[in-house]
Amino acid sequence: MHFVAIMLAAAAIVGVPGTPALAAESATLKGYAGNTFGNSVSVIDLATGAVDTTIALGNGRRPQDVVALPDGSKVYAMNYRDADGNSSVSVIDPETDAVATTLPMSTMVTSGAALPDSSRVYLVEPTASKVQVLDTATDTTGPSIPVGTLPVGVALSHDGSRLYVASQVGQSVTVIDTTTNTVTATIPIGAALFGIAVSPTAPRAVVTRTDGTISVIDTAANQVIGSPITVGAAPVRAAYTPDGSMLYVNSQTGHEVIEIEVPSYSVIGSMSTGAGAPFGLSVNPAGDTLYVTFPQQNAMRKIDIGGGTVGAPITLGDSPYGVAVAAVPGLTIAPASLPAAVAGTAYSQPLTASHGSAPFTWAVTAGTLPTGLSLNPATGALTGTATSDGTYHFTVTVTDAASRTAQQAYTFTVSEPAVPDAPTQVTATGQVSSILVSWAAPAGSGVTGYTATAAPSGSTCASTAQTPTSCVLGAEAGKPQTVTVVTHSAAGDSAASAPSDAATATAPVVPTVPPDTSLTLTSDRGSQVSTIGAGERITFLGTGFAPHSTAVVTIWSAPVNLATVLTDANGDFSAPVTIPVGLASGQHRVVAQGVAPDGTARAMALSVSVAGTVPAAGGRLPVTGAGVVPMALTGLALAALGLALALFGRRQSLPVYR
Repeated sequence: MHFVAIMLAAAAIVGVPGTPALAAESATLKGYAGNTFGNSVSVIDLATGAVDTTIALGNGRRPQDVVALPDGSKVYAMNYRDADGNSSVSVIDPETDAVATTLPMSTMVTSGAALPDSSRVYLVEPTASKVQVLDTATDTTGPSIPVGTLPVGVALSHDGSRLYVASQVGQSVTVIDTTTNTVTATIPIGAALFGIAVSPTAPRAVVTRTDGTISVIDTAANQVIGSPITVGAAPVRAAYTPDGSMLYVNSQTGHEVIEIEVPSYSVIGSMSTGAGAPFGLSVNPAGDTLYVTFPQQNAMRKIDIGGGTVGAPITLGDSPYGVAVAAVPGLTIAPASLPAAVAGTAYSQPLTASHGSAPFTWAVTAGTLPTGLSLNPATGALTGTATSDGTYHFTVTVTDAASRTAQQAYTFTVSEPAVPDAPTQVTATGQVSSILVSWAAPAGSGVTGYTATAAPSGSTCASTAQTPTSCVLGAEAGKPQTVTVVTHSAAGDSAASAPSDAATATAPVVPTVPPDTSLTLTSDRGSQVSTIGAGERITFLGTGFAPHSTAVVTIWSAPVNLATVLTDANGDFSAPVTIPVGLASGQHRVVAQGVAPDGTARAMALSVSVAGTVPAAGGRLPVTGAGVVPMALTGLALAALGLALALFGRRQSLPVYR
């Protein structure tokens, strides 16, 4: 027997912690056998019994045992030495069946066990008489825990809370609390040991002994119970079935697998392996098949537990000792179901592939997509706008770089557009010649816009998309308004929202100097008024203001308000005014001020030349020009003013034009 055979431990046992269950139909059950003198790991498809591939570990690395994480994400091969005489751990990616990295170890590593949550692996270092903790997330080693002399076997309790380490020379089992990584007990056995297995269902464990027997341990009391049980020469490994009802022990030199009933621990039979000397031993998740390695034959056999049939040899590499079973997640598509779409509304849903090798190729391989939707063959994005409602059935297939495929069948619903709810939380805030309206959008999709309406003016503003949820409407200064908002969609309009609190716009404030603007105010005399006499009529025309908003028309130097007007539904106004009597002759600037449809300030200007004046009372005229003109007679001024009032029916205050 090779020295390596003596060192190997009873690890990688299906049905105890550290062993995977076949969690999903898409998972592939694989066996990983370490070919010690082949410097490789054989990957076996356990469903077919075929060797999928052989992973070369490089640099003459000799794997003594293999441990698979229960979640199927990684496989660890413990290499007791390489061509340079160093020990290491090869980390294998089960999705690609390639070595992802190799971790150097300071001392010889021969076996290990993985926690049920796959977070840690406990590595046995026999020559150092310790156990090393490996963090599987970072693949870095942590604390080391001293155990008995020459540890050769390691196993975990079903819940992963306790680690049991069998020591060959120490003839004992060390119990470790995996929460604190401290030794809590040492169980003397009184004989040299090969390995250990822990029951998945009861507080029991067994150790295989070099004298051809096994001892049963009460793990609650941490003591051996009963006498040693004879099982055959060189019982190297043992394994429980997942339900804990049976125990199997291989007899290496007896060339058989011993059947033991649990909980009585009575030997009820054996299965002959012929000329082969069995070594590695594992049970499948269903508990109906054994996997046994034969190092001297470079092979593995499947044994049907129910029928006791030993299968034909599966050829592996040179000297396969340990074998681990991994439930490797297969290529999958997410999500498993698709959110519904709404006809006439843009739809976007990414599909993603897991547990495969990029790049991926996507296709609809059965059924048809709704008209208007498409599947991106490179990204897996399902996008578009469905044109009609209904229920659709189709299957999506993804293919990865290794030509592996996965399918996902979908039942996909496209619903008729629903009339949206009205907005909520409508607020109105008075501004200069306008009201700012904001609201909270209703839940759901398919919104194409909103319209806000003021009452009693009827002024409106609109948003032509689901966002923004605000707009500005023109308003008459000094008149309180409430605002309601309606939601628009392809399916129709919502009812009007609850009205806002009343808001009141303010009039434009006339500054002391005319505002600077490049916008031209026009008149019924054109956009250039060369000469107009005081007391003459002229109509000013403004455009581009907020509909139904207040604008103020003023003439400068010293500002004189000519008119306050209300724009029409187009934001335009027409303001007939009389040039005030008493204006100085010369150039003056007429400015119309208000707000644009977006609520920003708007001003339009027109230069006019005033010719001739009429004296005002007191001997002086009101002056807006630069010069001072002698005052006309007071009586003439009053007569002219009276005549103007009679002719045009003007009030003393300026009119508001609507």
